[in-house]
Amino acid sequence: MKKLLLLAIISLFTFTINAQGLDGFGIKLGLGLTNNSWKVSPPYISLDSKDRSSITIRAFVDVSLIPIIQIEGELGYSGKGANSVLPTTTGSTSNTATFTNKLNYITLAALGKLNFGTTPIIPYIIAGPEWNYLVSKKLDLGTGDISGNFKNSTLSITFGAGVEFKLLVISVLAEYRYSTEVTDSYKSALLSIKNYSHSFLVGVKL
Repeated sequence: MKKLLLLAIISLFTFTINAQGLDGFGIKLGLGLTNNSWKVSPPYISLDSKDRSSITIRAFVDVSLIPIIQIEGELGYSGKGANSVLPTTTGSTSNTATFTNKLNYITLAALGKLNFGTTPIIPYIIAGPEWNYLVSKKLDLGTGDISGNFKNSTLSITFGAGVEFKLLVISVLAEYRYSTEVTDSYKSALLSIKNYSHSFLVGVKL
């Protein structure tokens, strides 16, 4: 299933790059607030996770199917992860340890985009799948380094909304996105982890 979804994303991205109805291309840059969802078996611990702030950058191409519906192909970088406080016990003493995971991904996305109008100010919504390839990671639990069972790639689903301001020769974009993984970024016998993020981006389109 994962391979089929990845093949679909690559096919849509390739179609976008080679399509004839090119509407424009550009770059988006923004701030992401990322965190983890943990599934523990058995569920005997509680977690206090704090958002990790990170930079996200995307190069994109828009292709129009009809004037208000587009496919957006993207290639970019996203930082993910979180700081999670875990309860620990040493003998009869209870304590906590901070688990930090800083994960950096190259992303490939094929998103559907619905524009509400064709006037100089165009609100829109955007949604679709995203493939994430892990290029670096920094993981530690308390004072000990761990590599864990973090996977080299994950699949996410992304939803968002934004507005495009058409100027004389370029367009300026402002956009919000929510992205959540549909496959685990970490998997062991006792624990699975998925990443999710809120991103706020601005961009230019030619």
